[in-house]
Amino acid sequence: MAGGMLTRVEQWEEWMARCAIGRCSAATAAALTRFGARRFRHYLEVCLGATFCEGVVPDDRACFHLFETYSLVGTPRSGKRYKQWIGDRGDAAPDAALFESGASLLLRDTVRTYLRHEGPALRQVSADAVVAGTDGLTLADLLPDTREPESASPELAEAVARACLAGLTEKHRVVVFARRAGIPLNHPAILRLTGVGKSWTAQLWAEVYKRLAAETRRRVPEGDREIWVGIALEASKWLGDHLFFQERVEMRWRQYFKGVEDLYG
Repeated sequence: MAGGMLTRVEQWEEWMARCAIGRCSAATAAALTRFGARRFRHYLEVCLGATFCEGVVPDDRACFHLFETYSLVGTPRSGKRYKQWIGDRGDAAPDAALFESGASLLLRDTVRTYLRHEGPALRQVSADAVVAGTDGLTLADLLPDTREPESASPELAEAVARACLAGLTEKHRVVVFARRAGIPLNHPAILRLTGVGKSWTAQLWAEVYKRLAAETRRRVPEGDREIWVGIALEASKWLGDHLFFQERVEMRWRQYFKGVEDLYG
C-alpha cells in the first residue's frame, strides 16, 4: 500500500459495491477494520486522552460497524448520504488517500456521537484512578467502608459501656440520653441541662464515643478497625438504652421535656 495508506482503492470500491464489510472478502474486511479501529482510537484519544480512553474503546470490528452505521443512519437534514459522499470523492480520480480522508472525517463524527451516548462524562473519574501526590492511593481507597461492622458479643459491649459509665459526668449522661431518645442535641431542654452552647454539647457526645472507642481498643488490642467499630457501636447502644430507661424510672429531667410526647409514656 503506497504512501503509508492502510487501504487500497479497490477495497473501498468493493465495500461501496457490496454495501457492508460483512459481505467483503477477508482481505478487504481486514484492511478496512484495521483502518477503522486505528482512526477510531485516535479520535478517542483526542477527546479523552490516551489514559482515559482504555476502558471505552470498542473492539476493532465494532469500531468499523459504528462507522458503517453512522454513515447510513446519520444522514443530515440536507438529505446528503454520508456513504455515497465517500464514494463520490473517489469517482473523479480514484485515490486511497481521498477515501481515507473522507472516512476519517466521518469517523471523527462517529466517535463524537459514540461518546455522547456511551462515553464517560467530562468530569467523571475512575475510582481506580491514583490520587496525585500519593504512593499509589486510589479514590476507591478513600471511599467510606459500606460493609456492616462486625457484630460484637452483648457481654463484651456491656462491659465496655459499664467501664465508661462510671466516668461520665451529668452533662455526658444528658447527651447520651438525648441521642437515645431521638432528641436533637440543640434542643432547648438539652442546652439547659448541659449549661453550654450547641457546639460544646455536640463535643460532649464526641467525648463519650471517644471513651468507648478507647476502652474497646484496651479490651481487644488484637482487633482491627472493623471489629472495634462493631464493639463500640454496640456499647453505645447499651449505654443509651441504660440511661434512657433509668431516666424513665427516676424522671429527674422530666420537667425539661414537657413538650416532648411519649418520652415518659
